[in-house]
Amino acid sequence: MSPHVLVVARWYPSYDDPGRGSFVADQVAALRDAGATVTVASFDPTGVRGSEATRPTRGAAAASLLAAAVGRPGAVSRPRSWGAPDVPVARLPVILDGSRRRPADVIEAHGRVLLPFGLALHERQPVDIVHAHTGLPDGLASVGLADRLEIPLLTTEHASTAPDELTDPEARDAYRTLLGRRRRVVAVSRSLGREVAERLGFEAHEIDVLPNAVPVAAFPPGRLEGRESGELLYVGSRKATKGIDTLLRAFAEVRLERPGARLWLIGGAGTTDDEARWRALADELGVAPAVQFDGRTDRTVVASAMRHASVFVHPSRRETFGMVAAEALASGLPVAATPSGGVEEIVGRDGRFGEIATSNDPTALAEAVLRVLARRPMFEPAEMHAHVETSFAAPAVAARTLATYRRMIDAVRGALPERPTAPTTTMSHREVAPFRAPLIVGLVRELAIGRLAALPPELAAQLTVVTYESAVGAPGDEPARPAGDWRSVDPERPYRDRLAALGGAARAGGGVGRLLSAARAPKAELERRELIAHRDELRRQTIDEFLVASWEAAGRPPQVLALDADDVTIVAPLLGAGPELAPGGRRWLVAPGCSIPPGTPAVNLRAVRDAVESTRLAAPRAR
Repeated sequence: MSPHVLVVARWYPSYDDPGRGSFVADQVAALRDAGATVTVASFDPTGVRGSEATRPTRGAAAASLLAAAVGRPGAVSRPRSWGAPDVPVARLPVILDGSRRRPADVIEAHGRVLLPFGLALHERQPVDIVHAHTGLPDGLASVGLADRLEIPLLTTEHASTAPDELTDPEARDAYRTLLGRRRRVVAVSRSLGREVAERLGFEAHEIDVLPNAVPVAAFPPGRLEGRESGELLYVGSRKATKGIDTLLRAFAEVRLERPGARLWLIGGAGTTDDEARWRALADELGVAPAVQFDGRTDRTVVASAMRHASVFVHPSRRETFGMVAAEALASGLPVAATPSGGVEEIVGRDGRFGEIATSNDPTALAEAVLRVLARRPMFEPAEMHAHVETSFAAPAVAARTLATYRRMIDAVRGALPERPTAPTTTMSHREVAPFRAPLIVGLVRELAIGRLAALPPELAAQLTVVTYESAVGAPGDEPARPAGDWRSVDPERPYRDRLAALGGAARAGGGVGRLLSAARAPKAELERRELIAHRDELRRQTIDEFLVASWEAAGRPPQVLALDADDVTIVAPLLGAGPELAPGGRRWLVAPGCSIPPGTPAVNLRAVRDAVESTRLAAPRAR
């Protein structure tokens, strides 16, 4: 009997970040293809703002309301355009306090919403094992649920930051609890496993290796004669931590020996400042005409680029696995890399599949690239593909993972009982009934605009969004907002209007002025005092009435979606009128839909695909 696995992963692809946690989605898809039933619980963090003194109380109140909401079947949907297609996913809203980020606080915030979701899911479809990806916070947030259900908990460590996080004594003590009865930790590479074990004070063998699942079939090897001479390829985020500075400086040195070399970078940009910095650096180094920066794109285009490049360059200082390096080798593309840990284990140091630089220095990386270029005709694409297929192919990794599950489950309760594998109760309401957009409440208007900016236009147009009136000043100062019916309320207006009707602002302080005012108009002064005393009540009433009116104007949708903690608590009275609180945030809202948000700087997919797949390679690709 195949198990029902609850995968807990804060890194998981979404409509606004389809590359995030793609390695988790690859394993989920492999497990599904191997016969397991998988449900994914990912997280949609939001904040509690305002007075630090009241944040814990307000955050707890919001989390309590959300805990009741996430237990409903509608918390789960089946995206078809990102992640593992058609695998149920919950986007659990987590309330994080910016001033309380101790490990225990972050773990508690994630566990507070995961527990009710997991218990409710287990009632509908019993869960056999929890598989968390990263120890902090996913694994530790899962402990309470696994213990309540008395089922095993497997934690796969991916995070390059884990060894540094474990220098914190509190985090280290908590992490140690992930190894023990019904609990096990594995790492995606030997190097990461050794580092984590060392920080915990354990023997290296106590943390085994379970690598990422590489979708080898999506990366067929290209022919040697089909490669473009001197094209260096980088695929991945252009964050500073990925070694982009090193890559550009190394490329400048390569160009001194190979003037015809070109560099193509595909992937999500880092910050705006970072992106400007990389372009300025390429210009400063005199290589800008030979460097192309492209946005993130789909896997098909990446695979095509890998089949036609000469060398894949991996400049990161620390990499726990190196999925893109494995994909490059599967495509028959040799790798030149810095010594980053996981990539070394994939490429090896015998020279058959590429070169590992002697250090993280740009010169050392340039030398590794030049060595690969010099030996380019000697590499065997089929051999590289077979290496990845044997060691990391999705079916093989899925089989190892399922075997690990079975050993852990058997140690707890023996063989799994017979039960249905695909109950309809895990399906979202959006799959069994026509979709009706919820009422969106994001009272801080500027934040709401930012959070909804990347929504698919066809979805945004269906939304009614309630905010406070803008605080940015002139209307032209406000950021461009998405389509939809944006409705704003000024909760202080009734108070100001009534105060004006009573003769202006209330008298401050004591003394002769107040006495004279009271003597001249005692009734008005008493009414002013009463109005001031009930100011908060009037404000609350104004908001409540506006929410009800907006809900009715939107056609009384069945749900209301709140964007942050204060929005959750502010909509509580509206819930009594009929709608339910949506069991998630903006990522929950976008279920099946488009995989790359509008406006994302990206490759012209059709043009690039046509170019790299063309058999007429004599004509150079436009740069």
